[in-house]
Amino acid sequence: MRRTSRFNGAASLSGSETNERKGTMSSLLFFLLLSSFPANVLSANWAQLAGIRAQNVAKPYIPQDNHLYQRADEAEYPMWSARWGHASAVYNSSVPRNDLTIDENSKRLLTLSSRLLVMGGDDRILDNYIIKEENAKVGVPDGWQEGDHKGYGATQADGVRGGKTAHGSFLNDVWYSNPKPGSEDGWNVVPDSSLGSVDRSEVIQSQMAWRQSNPGRINPATWPVTDPRYCGDKCTLTNHAERAHVAGAPLSYRDWIMCQPVFRDTLEDPSVCELNPVCLEPNVAADIQEFYTSERGVWPMDDEGPEVGGMPVNPLCKPQALWVFDNMWSPRRGHKAVVAGEDKKPDLLYVMGGRARETMRIADDRMVGGIIGPRVKTEPDRITTREETVLKNDVWVSPDGLGASWELVNPGCEVPQEDVLAQFEVWSGYNTADKHVGQLSQKCETNDDCYGSAICKQIEPPHSVCVCPMWSPRENHAVAVQHVFKVTPEDGNGTPRSLDISEDYIYVVGGFINRRNSFCGSFACGTNVYRHYMDDAWVSNNGGKDWVQFKDAFDTRASYFQGRGAHAVALISHPLIPKDPLGEKFDQLWVFGGETEINEKTEYLNDVWRIELPREPCCIKNGDCNIDHPLTIDDVSNVQGDGKCLPGRAEDWKNVTSVPPLDGGEWSGADWPKRSGHNVIVEPPDGNNNDVQRMVLVGGNDAETVFDDVWTWGFENPKNEKGELYMDVFPDSVCEEGEYTCRWEQDYKPGQWYKTNSGSSGIRDEDAVEEFYYGPGNGSPGDVNPYMPTTPQQYYFYAGTEIEALGVRVKLPEPPTDKNFDEAKYALRYPELSDDDIAQIQSKGIYTLQDLLDAETKDILNLRGFDFPQVEERLTVGDKICDVLYLAKAIQKKCTVRQVQRYDMEHQLPQNVNPVFDNPSLVTPDAHFQWVGGGRESNSHGKVYGKAADDGGDDDGFDIFSWDGCEAIMEEGGDDDAAAPAALEEVDFPGYGLVTIPTSIRDPTNRETNDMEEIKCRQNPGARTMAAAEFFGQEVLLMGGKRDHKTFFRDVWSRDDHLPTATLKSKPLSEVRLSEVLFEFDTDTAGASLFEYKVVDSEEKRDVIPWTLTTRTLGADVLELLDLNWPMMTGPGSGEYLFYLRAIDPAGNVGFQYKVDNVYKWTFLSPHPWGWIIGGICLGVMMLFGLYMEYRRRKKKKAMERYAIKRMRRKFKGQAKGGDDKKADWRQLAAEDGDDKKKKKKRKKKDKKKKKKKGLKERTKDKDKSKKKDKKKKKKKKKDKDGKSKDKDKKRKDKEKKKKSGKEADKERKKGGASSKEKDYEKKKSGKEADKERKKQK
Repeated sequence: MRRTSRFNGAASLSGSETNERKGTMSSLLFFLLLSSFPANVLSANWAQLAGIRAQNVAKPYIPQDNHLYQRADEAEYPMWSARWGHASAVYNSSVPRNDLTIDENSKRLLTLSSRLLVMGGDDRILDNYIIKEENAKVGVPDGWQEGDHKGYGATQADGVRGGKTAHGSFLNDVWYSNPKPGSEDGWNVVPDSSLGSVDRSEVIQSQMAWRQSNPGRINPATWPVTDPRYCGDKCTLTNHAERAHVAGAPLSYRDWIMCQPVFRDTLEDPSVCELNPVCLEPNVAADIQEFYTSERGVWPMDDEGPEVGGMPVNPLCKPQALWVFDNMWSPRRGHKAVVAGEDKKPDLLYVMGGRARETMRIADDRMVGGIIGPRVKTEPDRITTREETVLKNDVWVSPDGLGASWELVNPGCEVPQEDVLAQFEVWSGYNTADKHVGQLSQKCETNDDCYGSAICKQIEPPHSVCVCPMWSPRENHAVAVQHVFKVTPEDGNGTPRSLDISEDYIYVVGGFINRRNSFCGSFACGTNVYRHYMDDAWVSNNGGKDWVQFKDAFDTRASYFQGRGAHAVALISHPLIPKDPLGEKFDQLWVFGGETEINEKTEYLNDVWRIELPREPCCIKNGDCNIDHPLTIDDVSNVQGDGKCLPGRAEDWKNVTSVPPLDGGEWSGADWPKRSGHNVIVEPPDGNNNDVQRMVLVGGNDAETVFDDVWTWGFENPKNEKGELYMDVFPDSVCEEGEYTCRWEQDYKPGQWYKTNSGSSGIRDEDAVEEFYYGPGNGSPGDVNPYMPTTPQQYYFYAGTEIEALGVRVKLPEPPTDKNFDEAKYALRYPELSDDDIAQIQSKGIYTLQDLLDAETKDILNLRGFDFPQVEERLTVGDKICDVLYLAKAIQKKCTVRQVQRYDMEHQLPQNVNPVFDNPSLVTPDAHFQWVGGGRESNSHGKVYGKAADDGGDDDGFDIFSWDGCEAIMEEGGDDDAAAPAALEEVDFPGYGLVTIPTSIRDPTNRETNDMEEIKCRQNPGARTMAAAEFFGQEVLLMGGKRDHKTFFRDVWSRDDHLPTATLKSKPLSEVRLSEVLFEFDTDTAGASLFEYKVVDSEEKRDVIPWTLTTRTLGADVLELLDLNWPMMTGPGSGEYLFYLRAIDPAGNVGFQYKVDNVYKWTFLSPHPWGWIIGGICLGVMMLFGLYMEYRRRKKKKAMERYAIKRMRRKFKGQAKGGDDKKADWRQLAAEDGDDKKKKKKRKKKDKKKKKKKGLKERTKDKDKSKKKDKKKKKKKKKDKDGKSKDKDKKRKDKEKKKKSGKEADKERKKGGASSKEKDYEKKKSGKEADKERKKQK
């Protein structure tokens, strides 16, 4: 037997028989399984801009295979690899600046070219790919032009330059894009001519594109050439620890960047970094390039310098001087990037901190040897450099804003900051009188003894130690940029407004550092690998050159602010973009959640902290704005009211959502779960949100879960475009009186804020205009203020949709009594499951859509009322559970991501063919298969194998436990193979006995029920952590990240909480017969949108045209679908109809309001087919004309026949044909004569045709044939002579016969003369009588 689905009593084969499974591309399979129908998605709909398709609405920018990203200069669709821990930034942000007026901001936007950047990160997943060395070569940077420095990187292979940075692990490449997600330029709609030939999911196409500005570079492993000017006596490699400038000697990252300007003053001999101008000449540069790329290449030498053995010994070009063009920050993750500028200067791109991999020289204290005794030196010919992972606090800047070139601003330190040393590395050792700080190798006497920015300072006597005057090396810290300024307004005497000073403050808060927990003798020692969570805060106003600590570390007891890492910060402007830029002069720095350690146990946080920051530069108070004015510790306030600029007291840090624990209690926190690795993005106030500033929190993780939820928070209740607060707001979303009392709202919940055009709902004033609404749904239908429903997105479906929503039928609002909608109406929801039904379903552990799909057969049967015989109290949901189950299956099918083939026959590749067999009846692939997919709705192709039907009529070939408890089971014909399969009415279920099979299941895809037409799917990035997020182009963008240690992401998503509103631009007249019934429309969304229209019979309340896809340019012409007249005959004909219109944006948001702008009620009259009528008349006239011409032809033919008969009579007068005495039939003779003529004409035509066909053949016959003709002619002549003699004899005999017959004829005429006269008389008499009779009749 076999199973089928039974809908409304009609049996049809289901996909279960063939076990339909689409063959998908192997490289996409994991993404499909994890992202296509996620088990727990709680965020607003997002539009996918780039990456492997993970939604069914729009086509993203699909890059080439992940492992080819390093060949960006050769790829057609390049993009950064799947990664996490990367940094991102927006260069030339379009966010309005507070120091500019509205006009100045508008002018700035006209000339602005914004860029979204992604830098570095970790893509260790690529270790699974095998990349050949030659395929991993990095080309020149994107945008490189002839004459520019190529900027080659280097591999770890000795002397090889221009190779890959890495395949897998830490990266330092730079990518940029200029997406426009919120505008028409960001999306493309396929031409109307192609609408029917592409998949529905590819009608809208993302226009995002990624370019690589820097492929990333690392230092060579060894020095390329020996320079005796600088190696001196070390050129012989006698001292491994100090080898430098010697060919083949190990090269560290520190050596590679030694000539950066920040190190020039610390070098013993600055001439080591002098660049000979000749080295930039093309021929010399070509020689150097050949040295790096060819084994036969030779480093150019100075012919004018000293020689040994007749050969020059000094290099013409110093490699370290050339490396300045190549230097950049080392490959890393957990770093941060910001865009900031100094006073009235262009913005610059900065990268700082993180966990990096660098080639380092192994210190002697890590070599073989004892702790007390002297160290054992390694052999000088042994390489003592290794690539290690280290924490960094360096600061790099890219002047071009693209990341193509970099300059070191601050080299950072290799030692901790002072309070970290004092906390962890102070040890008295055996001599308790003296305290030693740090390691023995960190002891110093002057600043020159310390590397980088470190200074020599005495923390505890008697020794001085190297101390970092900035934040310690760290990763997963948080950064923010504050734009501070001072404006002099107009004075009323004609002096214009002026911007006195404008600069950016860069803030660093918290992060993970490494600390030492071991001491050797009197000093700290051991590897620096113990993680610690920092709670300090630092600020710089000169691009990271100098830093000031304005929050001490380890003061949790004073401020209750817990040290943390992988947290998020946001700079909030307060008040919210005031009309007068001279509003209250403070901003706020906010901190959200993170990971920390409490009682030596890792904990996660959900607290929110803020601190107020000055909006004016500190130099205003100090009076030193006209000179170089880096911030100093003197700018930090330690006592309230001391008049200093920066907040430095512990009590300045305010907890917004938490209450300090009392008596060891737990902290209270925000509404969202505790987490780290999340992102917080500030949505600045502007016209798109009615000047309501909000924050968006996305993703993150705790110890067990990677989150996919999205939360939003704002300062105030929603307000209208006039700035007035709405009176009635969704009760759970009200901000209580007081400061910062608004709730965090979770996406897809009733309180989620959304944007839409609210129209004039509830306003009866004729002058009411359309209003833009941004809020959580407010009021009730009778309120004076505009009424908006609670979040429409809460009804979008996904695997975690609660079972209550599945028991609801959604219908469009009923048509009004008048012609149009006076006010906006919304879809109506009719519950079909009672509260008791829902409780019974939940009693079986079925709470969500996915639970129902995964439910066991016995659970479904229990809900239908079947159970073990001894069970008396049974569930009473009945067969309604089957309707809900099949609705869930239909939703799963609609919302599951389908991959569209990118090229012909892609589905035929072996990795895309997925044979599936159903136990217990397995068959060979050739025994049973079918093709699925294809067409406009789905283009997922693949070969599908299923279970062969069993020949018997019992249950031998049927697995009862794989039955879903509702599906119809078909029994084969048994012995009679010709018998049609019959549906079983009941089946024996083990333990339950005979179970009836439903006779009818509601088909959710049926046009009459329309269950699926109002089903919308949730669409979002899914669960991820350690991603990058930015506010770009008035949209929140999310990039990359990871779900676990094996699943990294390579995609870009744009959050869209704006629900589109469609508007009818033109519509047909009512009660008018038109030759075209065309609707034209538009939408309020800035990006591209699709449209769907629907026509409903107003009287019968039934769908005439279901929701049909179209575009703005194509419109909707419904004439052919409604016209009943011939020749269309496709519609119901004249009547009153309702035309519904809705818009769908790239994020899958669907318009939810139905009002006069997108609903039209009109009376349709089938147009008269004037074309066909006029054509018919013309055809009739032509037919009449043809008949008349035919009549004339025949009449003329009759006359000709009469004329021919007369001629025949004259010709054969007195004689009958054949010479007999019978009377001649002249008409017959004329006909025969005419037939003979016709035959002759036909014969002549045939002869002519034959002659034409023969043509040249007859003229080119050989001589033999001509002779034969001559012979035939002679014979013919001879025959003719014989015939003539015979004719003479015949003529003579005929004359004799004629004479005899003539005499006899004369006699006969004489006899018949009298009788003929009598006949003539009779004819005349009858003619006269006939004339008289006619006269009487007249």
